[in-house]
Order: sequence, then C-alpha cells, then structure tokens
Amino acid sequence: MQDNSSLIAAVGDKKDGKEPIPTLVPFGFDEYVIGVGGAEYSQATGQTFYWDGGGTSSFMDIVASAKDITTLSGDSYTSYNNAFSSTHAASAIVGGVVSLLKTQNTSLSYDDIEHILENTAVDIEGAGKDDETGHGFLDAKAALDYINTNDFVRKRAQKSEMQTVSDNEINTSHDYVMGDGYLVYKPSQWATATYELTGKLHKYVGRIEFEYVFSSPPDVWLRNSSSGTEVRTVPYYYPASIQYYDEFGTKEIKVLSVDEFGFTFEFKYWKIDFHKQPTDQYIGTIDVPNMDNIHIDYTAVGNETGYLNEPPSPPSNLSITNLGNWGNPNIDWDDNQELNIDYYEVWRQQKRLSDSYIFQSVLIASPTSSSFTDPFVIMDGQSHPNDWRYAVKAVNIFGKRSAMYYTEWINGNTPFKKRPEISEALPEDFAINYNYPNPFNPTTKIMCELPEAADVTIKVFNIMGQEVATLVNTSLGAGFHEVTFDAGGFSSGMYIARIRAVGNFGEVFTKELKMQLIK
Repeated sequence: MQDNSSLIAAVGDKKDGKEPIPTLVPFGFDEYVIGVGGAEYSQATGQTFYWDGGGTSSFMDIVASAKDITTLSGDSYTSYNNAFSSTHAASAIVGGVVSLLKTQNTSLSYDDIEHILENTAVDIEGAGKDDETGHGFLDAKAALDYINTNDFVRKRAQKSEMQTVSDNEINTSHDYVMGDGYLVYKPSQWATATYELTGKLHKYVGRIEFEYVFSSPPDVWLRNSSSGTEVRTVPYYYPASIQYYDEFGTKEIKVLSVDEFGFTFEFKYWKIDFHKQPTDQYIGTIDVPNMDNIHIDYTAVGNETGYLNEPPSPPSNLSITNLGNWGNPNIDWDDNQELNIDYYEVWRQQKRLSDSYIFQSVLIASPTSSSFTDPFVIMDGQSHPNDWRYAVKAVNIFGKRSAMYYTEWINGNTPFKKRPEISEALPEDFAINYNYPNPFNPTTKIMCELPEAADVTIKVFNIMGQEVATLVNTSLGAGFHEVTFDAGGFSSGMYIARIRAVGNFGEVFTKELKMQLIK
C-alpha cells in the first residue's frame, strides 16, 4: 500500500435483504480503505433519503449519492445510462472527488484524503460517526475549500524531537508471564535458548511541537506510516488481558490534545524481562517496540502565523546606570528585532552576603521599553548586607520566553529606605510599580504609591479579562501601601492587577500590572 494511494470501496449492497458482511465485501473493512455507502440528502430541506439497496455497517466512513446516477454505457461509451443505482455508483463519485483533491495537492496521503472527506462531510445523523452514514454526506466543495484555504503541514517526528510528558507502567500490581506463543524479537547477541518472558505494559505520553505557530489549534491526525507504535489489542490467550506487539497490528497511537504550538499523543509499549530457563537466570530487558527507533508521521491543517515556534532572542547590551548616591539603579537594554514581542521581564536577584542565599523576583516592563528603573533598590554609596543584579527576558505574544544573562552584582539598600532628612517625604505621583515576588506561588505583594489621600480600588483579572478578585475598595491615605494577593485557589497563568485612584481634586489615576502565577 503506497502512502499516496487511496482505496475506495462500496461498504456493500444488501443481498437477499441482509446487511453486508465481511465475506461479501472483505476489502471494505480494512483500515486503509474508505468505506462508502449510498444516500440522498437535501441541504435545502435537511431531508435524508436512503437508497433501499444500501446496507449499514460500522465500517462506513462516508455516504454519497447512489440512485439514478448518469454514466457512460456500452462498449463504445457513446450512450448514457441515467439509472445507475448502487453503492458502487456512490463509490465512483467519491473516487472522482478524491482525484480532484489530488490535483490540488499531490502530496496528500490516503490518511489525509480520508480525514479531509470526514472532516468536511455533512453530518446528517447527529453528532459523531454512525453505521448509517459514517461521518456524513460527501461535500465536494467543502473538501476543496478545506485544502485551498488552509496550510497543510506533513511532518515526520523522530524520537529525539518528542518531549516526554509521562512514561508510566499501566498495571503495577503484577507482571504478565508470556508463554512460547508470544512473538517478540530478542537481541542477536543473546544465545538461542528457552526463555521466560515477563512483561510490564507501559503508556507513553509525548508532545510534538510545530515548527510554526498556528493562529488557532489546527486539525491534527496521525498517518499510518508512523513506525514502532504498534500494539495489537487482540487478547493473548494466556492470560486473557495480555496485549502483544505485532508490527503489522492495529496502531494504538492517538492524539490527546492540540493547541497552536503542538499536540500531545499516547501509545502503549512493553518492557520485557528475559529469564533463561531452566535456571531462571536474568538475561536482560528490552522495550517492545524499541523506543529509540520510533517515529510519528502527522498532518496538521490550519492557518500558520508565519512566526517560528521558538523563544525570542535575549535582549542585548544589558547594563546598569544611575549608580550614584541615593539613586535607583536603571537597567538598560537594546530592543528585540522580533515583531511579536509582548513585553519584557526584568529579573532581579538579591544575594544575602552573610550566607550567599539568593532571593529572586521579576518585574514587568512594556514591549516599547528599553530601560527600567527599580524603585525597590536605593544606592547610597555605603556598604549594605545585600548585593543585587539584574537580567532581562523578552516574552513574545505566545508566552515564550528568551534566555537571559545577568549583569554584574551591585551593592544597595533595602526597599523604601529614605534619606534621613526626607524620611517623612510622600510620593510625588500616583504609581503601582511592581509586585513582589513575580512569578509567585501562591501569594504576592503589590506596591502602590499615593501622593495624596484617594478613593482606591485594586482588582485582579485573568487573561480573558474576567474579574477574579477585589483587593482594595476603600479610601487610603497618602503614602506607600502594600496589598497581598492570595492566588491559592487559582490556576497558573498571567493575571492583571488594575488600580484606579481618585484624588482630592477629582484626578483619576489608572494603571495595570501583569503578574505571573506559576504552581
């Protein structure tokens, strides 16, 4: 069977009033064959008419018109037959559409063709696949639009390109002893002998990343040319629950979830211990299939954004300025050249000199920033028990973060330490500067500054813009204020703190602060 060939078969006409059975149409029941049935469907009225010569079957993939089809007839093909009625007629129509799809994209495999027809079929028997109409009624225009308006990505992923999500034994209570009927390879260097095989069934969950980011989760299917993922589910005769490996068996690999960046999948495999008999000497363990040699062929269909699915480059030329007495350190960098930068993270490390213990936090800067002044640290020219240093990460619109490089260590004072002669000074402006720590789990402190008494609200929203918490809704006096946000009941992700302050003379101040919760 060639990867770019398609086999189409009538699932079967009724014979003597009976439904088709495999002995009548055995070719219609192979996983590589598109099984076709007959029906009539009016999109205008939604009415369905079944041709009474057609059958039903769990192997039905799609249905097409099967009654009174016009065909050429006669040895010279010079006349027409206007009453060709059969599921064979329906199969011919599907075959014509498949040929048309092939002219639009010659790289399509039989897996691709089958999924395209199924994904674009008109579902006329309720949601999901059914024995009457399979996935629905053939829609040739929708199938053509599907391949002409989407990007088709056909890739082969090797084991080295897969990220392991989990790799767990399924049955941990006991091992399965496999008798002589169990077919499995053994390493060639092992002697020919009588072995007892003890197997443990494992489930592997992996993830494959796309090369480019899609605008929304694409359709993804796995092609039968994938190798090394075959675990037949036919029970082994002893014990009844055994599954065994067969390279020509039914593939148990399946897609679990898809997003704009990649997809997760799972399949089963065996870890088999070999014991030489009659001494029960342990010889070794092999994976069946060999996990180092698997590859997965997949097709992803959707709209690629053109952005590479990779982290942005780290900001360059990082430096610290404004290190004079009673100044706040200013961190400068060059803007990234990538067009999809969402914002920058300024990372600060505090090293306690007494034991070199390091505390780390992150501050958020906007995408147009190329500098950040840290109000948390004050340089007064004196020696203090803490050193500080900084790094900057670029974060793109897809949430991917760049690598980062730290500046040199500098010595500075602790938060909000004022010069003695202005220790009672008030903030000059309304401000919400940062939260500490950030990222956080599960609590973080939000710092705000009020130059005068004000009516203040501080609310927290999730990334969808939904309000999840109100932290402050009252009058506050002028000065420096600290509010704690406890996200113990929330899931990981980006949250936005929004402050609104109305001063004595009606001045309105609003600002937002991004906070990253990582559990």
